[in-house]
Amino acid sequence: MISEANKDGKEMCPNGNKWSWLARIIGKILAILFALFVGIAALGYYWPTIQEYRYKMEAERFMNEINAEKARILALEKADTFGGKTPEETFDMFLNALKAGDTELASKYYDVTVQSEVLEGLKKELSEKGNLDLSIKYFTDVRGGEKKCSDIETDDGGCVFEYIYTTDKDETVSISGRSETFFSPKGSQGVKAVDFKLIAFSKIWKITQPF
Repeated sequence: MISEANKDGKEMCPNGNKWSWLARIIGKILAILFALFVGIAALGYYWPTIQEYRYKMEAERFMNEINAEKARILALEKADTFGGKTPEETFDMFLNALKAGDTELASKYYDVTVQSEVLEGLKKELSEKGNLDLSIKYFTDVRGGEKKCSDIETDDGGCVFEYIYTTDKDETVSISGRSETFFSPKGSQGVKAVDFKLIAFSKIWKITQPF
């Protein structure tokens, strides 16, 4: 079919609008691809800087959490008055609480960071056994052992009571409601121990292990 002439005498292409539309679509696609290419190139260029900033923010957040936890523990230590001025004094207070069946009081002679775990363990032992005899025996034995102290002026300073014994029969050792048990055959040598540390702020000795 012969197309009609326009006013200027030129022929109109019946597919002209179709090609114009396709050209616009292709142009938009190319523009998008170009923008993506530029964006990816820019991201690749700035990625190390972005990563560095991210790591810095993560490190800052981590340090803030550590400082907040330190502040929380310090506040608990400042409010804590349970303990003695010597390891022996704290040990005896703790043993008296155990013998009285007072799990709440006994747990308070431990370091503030583990008191909840100690209380849970003692309550479990009391519930399952009907008494605290296992813990009382363990800690009474250790109380009669040898005391060894390191430099208490350092962060790692503290004292430990150690009780070395030889089993006269096969026995299974368990303390403070813990799920683990330790088997000792007759004639074997074992060590029971209790660790203490001095709280710098209050000058009170607290039990740290076992729990």
